Amino acid sequence: MAPLSTVKVTKEKLNIALSWFDELGSSLGMEECDRVLDSQVLEPLAGDHTQDTADAVVEGLETAVRYYDLIHSQECCFELVHQLLEKSPTSFSEESLRKLVLLIKGHEICRTSLMVVLKTFLPESMTSEQQELLIQNGILHHYLKSQILLKRVVEIVNETNM
Repeated sequence: MAPLSTVKVTKEKLNIALSWFDELGSSLGMEECDRVLDSQVLEPLAGDHTQDTADAVVEGLETAVRYYDLIHSQECCFELVHQLLEKSPTSFSEESLRKLVLLIKGHEICRTSLMVVLKTFLPESMTSEQQELLIQNGILHHYLKSQILLKRVVEIVNETNM
């Protein structure tokens, strides 16, 4: 932040602040933006399992990884993605899954953090080479969405048979 600055970074001003602090090379400003994104935008989403939440988390992850290097926000996003995929995988639209796969394709930290939970929707027999082919050919998100929906159909059928 600028010396003697009285302006506070808020979630409403976050995108503007990020672009300015990035342009100025202000590490203190970027740390403040990371704190705001983490605590005011992402943390309040915990426990909400809607598509809007999944979309917001993916957007936050894109901001934290792809556009800026916001460590705390990245960690929060990874936790939220894991929670959403474990508790409400259908909250992810195909577009959100596509964005996650693009992040996995382009950023090792995303690959390491996200493939662990995404693999739970892939057959155990699928090799890492086959997974990589799906990623590189841009079709992993289609496969994941179909498997998530199939799993939900099986759950619904099992519930109705009880």
